[in-house]
Amino acid sequence: MPNWKKLITSGSAGSLASLSVDTSVEATSFTGSLLSTNGVISGSAQLDGFVSQSGNFVANETIIATSTNSVTSSNILALDTVNNYLGINQSNPEVTLHMTGEDAQTAQIRMEQYNDSSDAPDIRTRKARGTSALPAKNNAGDFIYRQNSERYNGSAYTTVGQFAVDSTGSADRFRLTLTVSEDGNTIDAADAQFMIDGNNGGAIKFNDSYYFPTSDGSANEVLTTDGSGTLTFSNPIPSGTISSSAQIASNISGSITSTSSSIASDIATLVSFSSSLETTIYDYTGSFTGDGSGLTNVQTEVTEQATITDSFTSVTSKSVTHNFGTKNVIVSVYNNSDEVIIPASIITTDINTVDVTFDLSTSGRVVVAKGGHLVSGSAVFTGTSVVSGSGQIDALTRYEESITGASSYAITHNLDEQYPIVQVYNSSNEQVIPASITANTVNQITVTFDTSFVGTVVVKR
Repeated sequence: MPNWKKLITSGSAGSLASLSVDTSVEATSFTGSLLSTNGVISGSAQLDGFVSQSGNFVANETIIATSTNSVTSSNILALDTVNNYLGINQSNPEVTLHMTGEDAQTAQIRMEQYNDSSDAPDIRTRKARGTSALPAKNNAGDFIYRQNSERYNGSAYTTVGQFAVDSTGSADRFRLTLTVSEDGNTIDAADAQFMIDGNNGGAIKFNDSYYFPTSDGSANEVLTTDGSGTLTFSNPIPSGTISSSAQIASNISGSITSTSSSIASDIATLVSFSSSLETTIYDYTGSFTGDGSGLTNVQTEVTEQATITDSFTSVTSKSVTHNFGTKNVIVSVYNNSDEVIIPASIITTDINTVDVTFDLSTSGRVVVAKGGHLVSGSAVFTGTSVVSGSGQIDALTRYEESITGASSYAITHNLDEQYPIVQVYNSSNEQVIPASITANTVNQITVTFDTSFVGTVVVKR
């Protein structure tokens, strides 16, 4: 240091190209750059020596103190001064605020507020056209808010969930939608699974298909769809339907029977109905269905629906579908002269089909009947001909007549059936085939034999 002392004296100015110091240099100020193998000078207030640098500094990262005289570069906060981006645990932020976590619960946002009032923390977003200095009103159809959930599908990130607020066809009406992807790759707020539609009075819409009402219905009403996406509250019982005992008394009083003027007296009559049924006649209108097995004391016209007729022309086989659900059926075949003929074969192919074959090409009709009698259709109650049991039902659908001393018989059955089932038994109770059976009218047939015949003819509807 002897030469240096000679060049610079107290109270004078001097300059050096470089200066090497073994221990320390004291001066009011220095001009130029200061280099040190131990670090950098942290400021004029640093009196304990130089501040050391720990590791290399990284662009955009902030400098933080790690000890009293040591600093380092950290990406806890990173500033991209070119794009005005801020990164948290992210050295190269890609958006205005970019947070990255590399472990569980390392990318969370927490806001805390402590106050003795109703106020609470809030997240608030704003959308306007124009600039921050001169904002302008949004247009119809503008996006107001988006919260997107993305996942990595193996090659790229795709949006699979979205919470959105958009303006509608009006700039002053808005929709809030909640949407999830149905294919893992695409999403559209217009097809949201859930929507609150401010353009429709705040109505809630599900699956872009149907709206719920915006107000409650009346007591006991239910939601009903019009099939076009609108649900409304309505009465589950159609107008005019009996809904209560009071309505029964009001609507049916004086009409349920020909002699009663109120439902109360009808009920009183029904108390003794079982004992007086056969002597008391009521007039009713309506309909009923069933197999007739439980019908007693009913005034009715019985409609028989247990036969199927199918015509054929110049064929050697005929398949008849009767849909009776059983192979236990009765099959009769008539030619075009209304005579019963015996085919080559009759096969009950399945429970709903009968197949008939002929030796020669034949024309006529096949009648298939089911055992028993199905009672259905309109029931007109006239106050006469009370059906008191299965015996009277059988009388309405079956006719039996004993014959003797002739070879031809005209049988009047009055069953109102053009093509009835006809069976003939001899005096030994054996079924026989007559020479011919002719359906003269809906109430009469003619049965002929090759010789004089004694036996019984049974006719069924």
